[in-house]
Amino acid sequence: MALDIKKRLFSEYPIPEQLSIWGGDGISTLPLFDFDDFIDTCIDELRSDLYIRDYINTSAMKTFLPEDAIGVVSGRLNYPFQGNRSVKVQYNPIDHSVVSRFFPLTITYRRRLSRKNLDKLEGDRLIYFKHYVLSRMAEKELVTLGTVDLDADNGKLNLDALSRFAEYHKEQYTIMKDSILLYTVGN
Repeated sequence: MALDIKKRLFSEYPIPEQLSIWGGDGISTLPLFDFDDFIDTCIDELRSDLYIRDYINTSAMKTFLPEDAIGVVSGRLNYPFQGNRSVKVQYNPIDHSVVSRFFPLTITYRRRLSRKNLDKLEGDRLIYFKHYVLSRMAEKELVTLGTVDLDADNGKLNLDALSRFAEYHKEQYTIMKDSILLYTVGN
């Protein structure tokens, strides 16, 4: 995968990966929770908020889109002439096919967010995703560490800093939710 989401998230997380409930070296210290399952859960929760825009070139009247396609945005002819090159396309969500009377064309469509296309998130959508996941990570860590009595001889874990971190990221993704497009408008 081009995007190692775990490394990117831990570069902003206040607790080092080795000391976190999500980390560990895998040999002497195992993580308490599976990070991949956690990311998959977060992706499932964000599917109504985030989508991936993708393109496909076609030279046939009927074209099939991937299984995770949720709608078609537009179809544009690939002919080099002046004027409007947009054409009407019809999307069938049952078999994920697109039908157009004109071709060759480029079809712009939207896909559901999944682990395999997570590296296509960019800009505000990536920031929104990171705020959401970091907030959920910190909340889970606070709940887990708050239930355990930590009396160490050499150190002390400050949960106040982690609590402020969780509140900040929750506030950020709540503010950004208004500007993220929620639903697909297709034809």
